[in-house]
Amino acid sequence: MMKWNCNKIVDFLKIYEQYTLLWNIKHKDYLNIKLKDEMFKKLYADLETEGLVMGIDEKQLKAKIKNLKDVYRNELAKIEKSKKSGSGTDEIYKIYIIARTTASDILTSHY
Repeated sequence: MMKWNCNKIVDFLKIYEQYTLLWNIKHKDYLNIKLKDEMFKKLYADLETEGLVMGIDEKQLKAKIKNLKDVYRNELAKIEKSKKSGSGTDEIYKIYIIARTTASDILTSHY
């Protein structure tokens, strides 16, 4: 599976953000599986145009998206754990992820 560097992740998030149906549980059609499948195919085509999915198929892309969400959630859990440990503000764990605002909206919206 193709490995994305920070720039590729940012490029991916900029495109993925446009497909709110795929990640926003409050979207009116979020539960419409047929529509989501169509939108995912469009997302894949856009990513392919940008050279972000070379060598991976749609199933692998779904796994990559799941992995990004899992890593981000783990980072958020580390922050919460460090806050509860009684650490001072200087000792609170900080996320080192590119495009935090975009990632926050997209990667945590389905929970």
